[in-house]
Amino acid sequence: MKSVLLHPHTEKQLKNFIKHPSHALLIVGPVGSGKFTLAKEVAINLLGIVSGDKLANYPYFIHVKRPKDKQNIAIEQIRALIKQLKLKTPGRRDIRRVIIIEDAEDLNDEGSNAMLKILEEPSAETIFILTTSSEHNLLPTIVSRTQQLNVKAISASQAQSYYQDQFAKETVDTAWQLAQGRIGLLTALLTEDSGHLLKQAINESKAFLRQNTYQRLLGIEQLAKDKKRLAAFLDGLSRLLVALYIVAISKNNAAQAQKLLNSRKLVQELQETLEANVAPRLILLKLAVNLVR
Repeated sequence: MKSVLLHPHTEKQLKNFIKHPSHALLIVGPVGSGKFTLAKEVAINLLGIVSGDKLANYPYFIHVKRPKDKQNIAIEQIRALIKQLKLKTPGRRDIRRVIIIEDAEDLNDEGSNAMLKILEEPSAETIFILTTSSEHNLLPTIVSRTQQLNVKAISASQAQSYYQDQFAKETVDTAWQLAQGRIGLLTALLTEDSGHLLKQAINESKAFLRQNTYQRLLGIEQLAKDKKRLAAFLDGLSRLLVALYIVAISKNNAAQAQKLLNSRKLVQELQETLEANVAPRLILLKLAVNLVR
């Protein structure tokens, strides 16, 4: 487990699962916590693969996630998975097949019910790994059929110790503050991984803050179409405002600090309204008009 940066409690849970695996693992953690990286680490260890870069080519490793142009994991993806599960897995290892369902909350009702049936009739050589931002986003019956692993945020000292030979202390400190200990986002910020959802959201937030109200209003339509992307955008914006607030305080700019604090409160309020299923376009309209520049 030394290849992965983990909170000690998460590492303990992980070692216990690998030593005594059940047929299904549920990895729970917020966006940017590194759930998928952790899921792959579990798969590598269970399958006895020498290195992570060989996992994708392993014939009985299956990765299911929501397509970029879709709102959900399609039922057709689960039906295709069921067909693959009927294929035999030759070999002598106890565990010969691992299936990762990334962001399992993206399963629609039909997909969730189909997934539940799969978990109710597990095959001995197959392990399922589901990731989610909250177990409350899944059917309770799915959750009850899994062993849960919680991804906790790491400390600043952990980050410094892990990355001390790769990055300057100030660089790690800045990234940790913005990531607030979420390992996936921290790594993406340090390695400049532009493909990370929350890293993209932070970049979008920076651009949004620089725009005037008219420019903001012109650009909200795309965000309004994808609730998951909007949630990540609000998360990234909140983190960015905290970082800017800390800078304003350090420079004794009380007026700017207060504006940033008010804006963060606005974002937190809008995050709550999004969870309450308020129309995304209404949320973005309020944000575009009232957010500080």
